[in-house]
Amino acid sequence: MAMEVLKSRLNLPGPEHVPFRGAGPSLQALAGGQVEFAIESITSAAASIAGGTARPLAVTTARRWPGLPEVGTVQEGSLADFDLASWTAFVVPVGVPAGAVTRLNGATNEALIRPEIRARLLELGADPVGGTPEALDRHIRSQRGVWREAVRISGARAD
Repeated sequence: MAMEVLKSRLNLPGPEHVPFRGAGPSLQALAGGQVEFAIESITSAAASIAGGTARPLAVTTARRWPGLPEVGTVQEGSLADFDLASWTAFVVPVGVPAGAVTRLNGATNEALIRPEIRARLLELGADPVGGTPEALDRHIRSQRGVWREAVRISGARAD
């Protein structure tokens, strides 16, 4: 979807979007020369970048990525408002008691500030950010419109 948003914002007729069933096949096609470039999450592409089979051109986040500080952003290159970032969150089923949520959130935040865990996550391409369940809820709600637009532009359907 990020590729389609990028094409739309740049008003490009191409490149042809080749959908893959995940980052693994996409990065294999990139390494094998079947595709000329790909947009993948940094966590998915980190090993390919480190192994020399992929070269980062830009990140799609609003700011440079801590693990790749030498790589510019799409905003720096051409699109002032481009900010599409993949992210991961810890969630629990609805109905988990508030006390348990508080304890899990506290343990997660404590883990994310441990230097060895933080360093490993950065090495893997993640930018660990702790916070409150309420802040995560706000983030999820703010992202709905961003990704709703990406789905619309991409023409993706849930069949």
